[in-house]
Amino acid sequence: MELRFKPQFEKDYLKIKNNKVKVLLAAHLRQIIQAETISQTGQLRKLEEYESRYKIRITINEKDNYRVGFVVKKNIIWAERILRRPSFYEHYRR
Repeated sequence: MELRFKPQFEKDYLKIKNNKVKVLLAAHLRQIIQAETISQTGQLRKLEEYESRYKIRITINEKDNYRVGFVVKKNIIWAERILRRPSFYEHYRR
């Protein structure tokens, strides 16, 4: 699968202070790149309200609890946002 990043994802990434979150995120992104289908991407889970939006959970502790949002279009996965858990669900509730 091809992985692309939206500009807002890059801005969200730069705001993250915890390096453990960044290391786990990198591991998940490598899995996505190596996968040939959505089912092979590992932790990628579909958001119930949407047809083409997915998430990955990254949890270190209560303070560092993130969700990464993706959009899948054909064979391209777009990394949209990486936000703390409450903010993520507020953003995708719209």
